[in-house]
Amino acid sequence: MAGSGESARTSAPSPPGPPPGFGEGAPPDNALHALGFEYTRITGTEVLGRLAVTETCCQVRARVRPPPPPDALPDHMCMYLRRDRLNQLLPSAWSQPFKILNGGVSALMAESTASIGGYMASGYRRVAGVQLSINHLKPARLGDRIEAKANPIQVGRNVQVWEVQIWLLDPSTSEHKDLVSSARVTLLTNLSTPEEMKSYEKGIKKYAKL
Repeated sequence: MAGSGESARTSAPSPPGPPPGFGEGAPPDNALHALGFEYTRITGTEVLGRLAVTETCCQVRARVRPPPPPDALPDHMCMYLRRDRLNQLLPSAWSQPFKILNGGVSALMAESTASIGGYMASGYRRVAGVQLSINHLKPARLGDRIEAKANPIQVGRNVQVWEVQIWLLDPSTSEHKDLVSSARVTLLTNLSTPEEMKSYEKGIKKYAKL
């Protein structure tokens, strides 16, 4: 019957929002937290955090499989990260033979620390990364400890630019030893914050000890 296809169509359901109170006590970045990253300082002028390089941080996918057909993909996907589950998802077959920090982890550290600093500097306005460039200068090996240090270069009303350095820490003194990576992150900071995301402000303030 003509038009039956149109009448049978239904609009896709909206993706679920976060549960009430979600983010108030959560770490600033769940993905980094799942890797073991810990923030030690969060302000609008400096963000610091440390990471122990574990096997998970050194893992890569050994081969690329073809993507599933479009009709096999759900309309909406949500992912919650837990450290034990992340280890299950990244088996040892995906490990590098070199046992060095994956460059993608360095990039994640750079964008996340800069974004949280930008969020603080903008007065808790929503930020979005629009450009990331990173140079990998020295390897960090399995068992090493590293520190990310993010500082603003330019803080404007609409755009911020942050520099992030990732340092290898001396195991005996915890002082900076070698520069592992150097990154520059550009953030858009004139975005409105959805009402359901405002609980994250409480979580960030908790970690920043404001």
